[in-house]
Amino acid sequence: MDKPWLVQGELQADVFLDLQTDSNELSVWEVETDDEPRLNRIIAALAARRTHLAVFDYALVERDTIEALGIAIHKRPGDTNDQKANENWHYDLIELTADKLLALAGAISEKRVIRRTSRGRVQEYINSSIKSGYLAWNDLSEDLQKKIPKP
Repeated sequence: MDKPWLVQGELQADVFLDLQTDSNELSVWEVETDDEPRLNRIIAALAARRTHLAVFDYALVERDTIEALGIAIHKRPGDTNDQKANENWHYDLIELTADKLLALAGAISEKRVIRRTSRGRVQEYINSSIKSGYLAWNDLSEDLQKKIPKP
């Protein structure tokens, strides 16, 4: 959406809503560029934590970019109901400062790496993860259970 008041190269303040930190850390997931099944599984795991079915927005950022910004990366288990995904592909960006978070937001904006997964695709990914045994239907919110058929 165009913002005539936004000077080229500046970021909207709302960018920080998508980069919510907790104790100066930001949860991230490792996905290889060509590993679409892993990406879809991670999207399913994260979307399955929601109370309702919705589009899923995310940013893809190269590890080298994060490291070049001086941001430390620490492997830690994630907090989804897909335990393998949590153990294998989750990291936290740690010891974040406001300057580092701003630099990360700038890198995301500059490289135009923001993606959106449609609500229908999110539903497909959750269905697939349930059928594959990565997620349990009973762990979904009541609203999601209404949208996702029980296997």
